[in-house]
Amino acid sequence: MTLLVCSIWVDDASSLGRQADQAWADGAEAVELRLDTFDGEPADLADYLRRHPQRTWIVTCRSAEEGGHFRGDTAERVSRLLAAARGTNAFIDFEYADWRRSSNIRQKVLLAAAPTDTAGGNATVASAAETDAPAGPSGARTVAPRLILSAHVLAGVPADAMGLAERMQREPVRAAKLAYAADDAFDALPALDLVHAHGFRVCVIAMGEAGACTRVLARKLGAFAGYAALEADAPTAPGQLCLRDMIGLYRWPAIDTGTQVYGLVGDPVAHSVSPLLFNRWFGRAGRNAVYLPFRVPGGAGSLARFLDALRHRPWLDVGGLSVTLPHKAAALEYAGSGADRAAAGAGAANTLVFRKGEVRGFNTDRHAAVDSLVAALGGDRRDLAGLPVDVLGAGGAARAVIAGLTDFGARITVFARSPGSAAALAETFACRAEPWEHRARRAGQVLINSTSVGMWPRVEASPLPDHALAGCRLVFDLVYAPLQTRLLRDAAGAGAHTLNGLDMLLRQAAMQYALWTGDRPETSGDSELVTAEVRRRTGEAADGAPSARGRRAIALIGARGCGKTIVGRELASLLGGRSIDTDELVTTRAGRPIAAIFAQDGEPVFRQMEREAIEAVVLDPPAVISVGGGAVLDEENLKRLRTVARLVWLTAPAAVLRARLDADAASREHRPSLTPLTPEREVEVLLGERAAAYERAADLIVSTEGLSPAAIARKIVRQIASIPG
Repeated sequence: MTLLVCSIWVDDASSLGRQADQAWADGAEAVELRLDTFDGEPADLADYLRRHPQRTWIVTCRSAEEGGHFRGDTAERVSRLLAAARGTNAFIDFEYADWRRSSNIRQKVLLAAAPTDTAGGNATVASAAETDAPAGPSGARTVAPRLILSAHVLAGVPADAMGLAERMQREPVRAAKLAYAADDAFDALPALDLVHAHGFRVCVIAMGEAGACTRVLARKLGAFAGYAALEADAPTAPGQLCLRDMIGLYRWPAIDTGTQVYGLVGDPVAHSVSPLLFNRWFGRAGRNAVYLPFRVPGGAGSLARFLDALRHRPWLDVGGLSVTLPHKAAALEYAGSGADRAAAGAGAANTLVFRKGEVRGFNTDRHAAVDSLVAALGGDRRDLAGLPVDVLGAGGAARAVIAGLTDFGARITVFARSPGSAAALAETFACRAEPWEHRARRAGQVLINSTSVGMWPRVEASPLPDHALAGCRLVFDLVYAPLQTRLLRDAAGAGAHTLNGLDMLLRQAAMQYALWTGDRPETSGDSELVTAEVRRRTGEAADGAPSARGRRAIALIGARGCGKTIVGRELASLLGGRSIDTDELVTTRAGRPIAAIFAQDGEPVFRQMEREAIEAVVLDPPAVISVGGGAVLDEENLKRLRTVARLVWLTAPAAVLRARLDADAASREHRPSLTPLTPEREVEVLLGERAAAYERAADLIVSTEGLSPAAIARKIVRQIASIPG
């Protein structure tokens, strides 16, 4: 049986019990203790584990070289690891690279991981391949020690992944664990291949958001274990799903070798609510199926290459896929003669069905858009005849909407940035095309926005000025994240009825489910569920205002010297993501230090560069954003940061800040003077002037005095979940 392992950071012995109890209560089958950041005596952990022998434990102290946080030497790490495992019967996870370097280390680790022979015979050490072999003529049994040898490759898919896994298995281990960084769904496939080939003897993980399928499908393919985080805010590896999502969202307990796989193909896919919908429907119907995100980047032939790869792995049992940007046209092409009339007419397929070696293509957007619009207008499809409708955009979504509306006689005018795309739509569907620059002159009773303008995180953008909405009967924005876009807010203010893309999403998804299964899903309560989930993910409160809960990034704010940059790097490492320092981004873009920008162009020019840097970062938010000391004094910066991040103010007394700045001689020449005062006095004055702004902006305040950057990062991780939604 594949173990569901909850991996937790252990900072001190006092927090272990609380975290472990929560993990077991939430459904974990084993708990991995990450000792990288542990500050206490390892023997205290061993005492706790010995008091709970009925539970399955794994102890790990991951080195910085393999993506962990332990920076001591190997001997110290081994000593810490073995002291925590001594006498506990816990599994020991140890790096294969260090295992190979020293026979002395191998002896110590093997001794600590020696198995207990509960059958009364003499246990002898065996490799993973020999584990649980029957007893020999002498009555001795060969059993593997409680040892996991692991390798973590941070630079992408290992060239010799299969060979590496096989070499680790030849050692006396219970399982070989391989984790590597994944950029897209293609990178996840070698991990699935390895587990398919070796089953319970291995655990292979593609790290990062793109590797989510490798974590969930570990149970289908019979891996040794699948790993999850206790909380979404505190993963111990990049892309680690939280325990509640593994069990609740992806229905881990129901997955087995017969589970059929469905999913969403596109880029991006991380913020889609489709997994929530489809897995809920599968669960309600008692279907042995799971729905997963697959990030496949755009590019000629990219979708076809991925689909071919799935079809060449029949053991995955892929039954169908939802297709989103940028692959809908490519999906139609891939389906070929298997595409239905609606998809062919719309020029795009958003649904693929795999059955008996054949591929069928459909477009459920076309019908869902019409049904959503008719329901919002309060009539039936006959009322669309002659209805003047303005459509913004000429992409795949616009094409599907226009195809559906012209089926029932609506009079369409399309406005698009690309004159060629608009003209092609006009010719295909016998509608009018107008230049994008004329969109404010629109005069239709219904306006439909099929562009991505206004989508999270650019929530303040709108494809149309508010004065152009006068006299509009209904504004339909296909965007559903956020639920209330700037366009819809402006439309409501102009007296128009409004409709977001959520209703259309639910309708088209239900049609996809029917195409895959032959049944309509039970949808009661789905609208409320998905509404709540969209708000959680985008940080949108019920009144449309941004809220802290759901903003996934963390922005560090505070005075110069508080440690934003170095703490940001430590924090991003803990969270398994990347960090960006906006001051460093400005410097890189300008090609000169900030002090030079101040001296040559003045502070106003720097502040504009800072705004542009923050806007760019917010569009593709990293795990951690470290912002300059004066950035949050600008309301525009603050509004943008609040869209995607929880703001953490790193505090310290002025004297501490001065001491840190004095010790950082390397950056002194790059710091601009912000006042005519001495450096010492400037720190005090600026802190006094800005403290109120920092406090007003902050969702969380963390004192940094007397703490190392690593300790500050761990403190933030522990406290971030306490921010109220």
